[in-house]
Amino acid sequence: MARKRDESRDMKLWKDKELSPAWQQAKKKIEEFDRDRADQMKDIPLMIRRIREIRGWSQEKVARYLNVSFPTVNAWERGISQPFARHYRKIVDLHNEVIAESKRFNVFIVEDDEDSALVLHEYVKLALPNWSVQHFKDGTEALLKIGTYKPLIVLLDIMMPGLDGIEVFKKIRKIEELKDCRILFITAVTDEAVLRRAHEVKPFALIQKPYEKEVLVQLLKDAAGYWV
Repeated sequence: MARKRDESRDMKLWKDKELSPAWQQAKKKIEEFDRDRADQMKDIPLMIRRIREIRGWSQEKVARYLNVSFPTVNAWERGISQPFARHYRKIVDLHNEVIAESKRFNVFIVEDDEDSALVLHEYVKLALPNWSVQHFKDGTEALLKIGTYKPLIVLLDIMMPGLDGIEVFKKIRKIEELKDCRILFITAVTDEAVLRRAHEVKPFALIQKPYEKEVLVQLLKDAAGYWV
């Protein structure tokens, strides 16, 4: 009888613990972690395939690079098993490196204000650390180099000496190789007529100064998502 009372008391204590706010919060965090990990791991087979296709590596060579066995990489690529966190990080880093090598991952910043350009450069590197960044002080200079670098993303001021940003936008759109280039206007302009002209050419985004760092970083990631 005493044993049953003890078991009943232990069960009640366990249920009380499960119902406590601290327990529920901890349980929620564990569930969120599991979901995030599952979302991350589902990309591993695709990442390994891309690495092998672009680098021309066999599964054995990927295994040597990651310091694991060939059957392990084979299982990861087939989605049968999942890598540990340390291997996951190495796969992601290698994948990003390979993608950056294989594509013309360039960003143009066309901004006549040096301080603004430096801030934009910092945010681009924060959002897209493996991409290269070129800065130009006016649209004419940028257009002279755009055929060489073929940027995938252009951050374009509207009010600049010489050609304004909207005219630069139109000239970029006439270049067949850059038809998929993502162009974001960055401007302090408040004139409704100018803003209307800017919206009419259909940029990827129009961001008015002052802007939040997090907003621009996310827009850059969204713009890059077309290729990555």
